[in-house]
Amino acid sequence: MKRTHHCNEIREEHIGQVVTLNGWVHSNRDLGGVLFIDVRDREGRTQAVFDPSDLPTDLFETASRLHSESVISVTGKIRVRPEGTKNQKIDTGLVEVVAEQLEVLNHADVLPFSIEARRIATLVSCTLSTKVTWLSALPPTSAANAAASSSSRSTTQSASTLALSAARASSGAPRAATNCASQEPR
Repeated sequence: MKRTHHCNEIREEHIGQVVTLNGWVHSNRDLGGVLFIDVRDREGRTQAVFDPSDLPTDLFETASRLHSESVISVTGKIRVRPEGTKNQKIDTGLVEVVAEQLEVLNHADVLPFSIEARRIATLVSCTLSTKVTWLSALPPTSAANAAASSSSRSTTQSASTLALSAARASSGAPRAATNCASQEPR
């Protein structure tokens, strides 16, 4: 399916239109049997709704098995989010796509840690971090995330480095060649 819009383009003026979005699965939530999948691309994200009463069983089951960072193409009609579910934190938070079609372009395995939670990722064990260094190379999804990540990373790295140094000192272990929190040489 060819994309008709970027994920951050969908607004109230698109209500009633059928659109196709391509992007990564940002999150997949099951709330009362209805799936809410945030689709993210380089421009932003939009929520897609998968209601089992409106979809073939196999399409709904495919959507329910999606993991973060899977790449999908979803087609559906734009509608206003119901009252009480609007998200003012994102530009597309007033509308959602009611999914009619889904194509999985690339299915992702479960990640060992969330690449979105950079503060948590810096606290992951050295062994795991070095095995999956490619995750750290992925760009943040927006400039805001980059700024937040940068300011929180220095605090977290300092705390992680101190804790790691203390642990090494008490165990008598030799000093490693890299700082696990940042993967930078010392």
